[in-house]
This record gives sequence, C-alpha cells and structure tokens, in this order.
Amino acid sequence: MESMKHEVIKKPLSLNDIETSTKIKLRESFESTFNVPLQHNVSLDFIKGNLAWAIQAKQQKQNPNALRQKLIKKANCATPKHKTLYQTGTRLVREWQEVTYEVTVMDKGYHWQGKQYRSLTAIAFDITGTKWSGPRFFGLNDKE
Repeated sequence: MESMKHEVIKKPLSLNDIETSTKIKLRESFESTFNVPLQHNVSLDFIKGNLAWAIQAKQQKQNPNALRQKLIKKANCATPKHKTLYQTGTRLVREWQEVTYEVTVMDKGYHWQGKQYRSLTAIAFDITGTKWSGPRFFGLNDKE
C-alpha cells in the first residue's frame, strides 16, 4: 500500500474566527497573510486588528499585501503633521517671567537668539529649562 501524503490546506480565518482562535493560530495566520515574521512581543489586539482588516480587504476583492504597500507609499509621501502653519518671517512673541522672547519662523524651523532650531519645543525648553509643548508655550494652540 502506498503511503499517501496529506497536505494540510489551511482554511483562511473569518472575522468570527478571530475572536475564538488561539494566539498561536492568530500569529500563524498573520505571518502567512502578510508574509512577515512577527516579533514575540506583538500585542494580540494588533494581530486581530490587522487580520480583520485583511479579511475585509479580501472580501472587497483587494489584495491585502498590495493594498498595504500602496498605503505605505502614500503615507511616506504625505505632508508631515508638524509642518509649520505660519509664513516665513512671522514673529512669535512670548513674555516669560518678565522677559520678552521673540522667535522668527524660517523656511525650515525657527530662529531665536542667533541660532536655528528645528522645533518650538526645543526653544521653549531652552527658555524655561523644563519640558513644554513649544506651540502651547507660544500660544499657538487652544490648550492652556
């Protein structure tokens, strides 16, 4: 009698399976779905969320890996959140402990006391000696 090799065909997980599967099965499914190894400390919520996203993408006739690469490419081309909203040359003025400080917005960063800074937060730290949100220190947001 010939020995038959049985190939185990793994059924893809459904959204319902995500909540009932073991962590080991979820990890295996994640790695096979995204073709990437998972580090041991990745949270179960992260795995479940990404698997749910992949299942939904497949239901909409999308390839999760191709869609993931497209999203990464778009994200890498996106405008950074911290882009200054003020025109070059704008002066920001703040009085702190009876001293007036004036910062000038530059094309890339800020100018204060003859030095170029990448962020207002670094300037606020130099002024106060403590950690401050630079935009908050200079009154550029609504939080007081």
